[in-house]
Amino acid sequence: MLVEKLMHSPVHTVKPDESIYNALQLIRRKQIRHLPVVEGNKLVGIVSDRDLREACPSCLENCEQDIIKTTPVRKIMQPQVITVHPLDFFDEAVKLMHDYKIGCLPVVSVGQVVGIVSETDVLGHLVNMLGILAPGSYLEVDLPDKPGVLAEITQIVKNHSVNISNIILCPPRDDGYKCLVLRLQALNISRIASEIEGAGYRILWPVVTGG
Repeated sequence: MLVEKLMHSPVHTVKPDESIYNALQLIRRKQIRHLPVVEGNKLVGIVSDRDLREACPSCLENCEQDIIKTTPVRKIMQPQVITVHPLDFFDEAVKLMHDYKIGCLPVVSVGQVVGIVSETDVLGHLVNMLGILAPGSYLEVDLPDKPGVLAEITQIVKNHSVNISNIILCPPRDDGYKCLVLRLQALNISRIASEIEGAGYRILWPVVTGG
């Protein structure tokens, strides 16, 4: 999946010379958590709701409101911004957010901010990918890292006339095994689990108590 399919556009932005007060009001009004800071068409920084809140710890007092109404966003913005391109892949965006421990990624094309991807967008997409919202059951199997084992497992599931809504195959471990996680469109999968165990595979979940 490409970033352009996930990003929010158009993007709410703020200018570096705009006041912290105005930026805070914009974030509250639009119910967003991040504001790219642009000068002309160029991205020069980013501020989060946390940055803005920390800049006005006592914003209910008049004296503090005077300060944040006259202090520009450039004083608190983060000038080093990690970005992605609309044609970057979803997993590249997720890796950047993980590696840099950031909550959003402005999407930049031809030097202009064209969208934004937040951790909420990423989480929502993962929920859809995993089929968590639909009824079903998880099946976790420990598999040897060799050809043909995945096909054997899925054939057993097929023999029970159960659909697979999602497959996750974890990287191999040092012991030569890897974990297979299946999301099955069935609530009772005990017979499937028992048959897989009978074929010589170790069931990690659910616990098999008999056929």
